[in-house]
Amino acid sequence: TPKCGTGGLSLHFQNSFNCRWRGTEIEGVKMARCEDGHTNLSKSHRHEESLQFLRDYRVKELSKGIVKQCLIVTVVRDPKTWLPSKFMEDVKTKYCESTTITPEQAVQDYREWLRVSANRNRQRAQWNIPHFLNMYETNLGDQMDAMWRQGGYSLLPPRPPPRAVSNESDLPVESFCTLLFLQLESSDRWPEVFEMVAPGRRYEAPEMRDELCPANVERNRAVKSYMLTDEEKMNFIGDDEYSPYLLEWFNAYGYLTF
Repeated sequence: TPKCGTGGLSLHFQNSFNCRWRGTEIEGVKMARCEDGHTNLSKSHRHEESLQFLRDYRVKELSKGIVKQCLIVTVVRDPKTWLPSKFMEDVKTKYCESTTITPEQAVQDYREWLRVSANRNRQRAQWNIPHFLNMYETNLGDQMDAMWRQGGYSLLPPRPPPRAVSNESDLPVESFCTLLFLQLESSDRWPEVFEMVAPGRRYEAPEMRDELCPANVERNRAVKSYMLTDEEKMNFIGDDEYSPYLLEWFNAYGYLTF
C-alpha cells in the first residue's frame, strides 16, 4: 500500500492476530508470524518486491502441500488530506520540538514543501495502487464508485488464471489473492469491513497525530485548511509517467476545478 494510514492498519492486524514482525530476504518487505500458527502478515510500500514475496511464499507453502488464502489490503485517501499529512509527517520532529513556529509559518513551509518536493511526492502517491488497478483490470474511478456505494470498501476476487499457466505454482498474484480497497475517509466503517473479512478480529483505531504531538494542533489545522492553487495542483500532477494516475486520483475526489 502507499503511505496512507498504513501504520495504524498494520498495527491492527498485528494486534488482532498477535503477530511479531521481522525482516525478510527481500528488501523493503517485512513479515510477521502470528500466534494462531497459520496466519502470516507481510507489509511493504514496494510493489514488485511485495509480489515477489507473495509468489515465493506461496510456492514454499505449496511444496509442503499447504494452500493458504491471500488477502491484499490497500488504502486510498483524498489528496486534500493526504498532502498535508505527508507534510506533517516530514516535519514532525522539527515541529514537535518547536514552540515558535506559528500556523501562518506552517502554511508557508507547506507551500514551499509542495514546490520542492513535488517529484518525490508524486512517487509516494502512486506506490502500488496503479499497479493493482492494472493487475485486476479495473480503474480508480470504478473502485471509488464502489467504495462510495458500499461504505468505504471494495473487494475484488482473484482473477481467472491465464490460459498459458498450467502449473499451480506459476500463478500470478492476482489469480490467488483477493484485493481489498479501503477508503480512509470511511475508516469509521472499517470495524464492520474487517469483521466481514476476518470474523472475530476487532479493529482499534490508532492515535491521531494531534494526540501524539499536541504542539502541532493549530499548525496542522492551518495546513489542512489551505486550498492549493491550480498551479500547485498541476505542479504536483506534473507531466510524466505518474501523471495519468494522479490526474485520475484528483478527479475522483473532485479536486480539479478547471
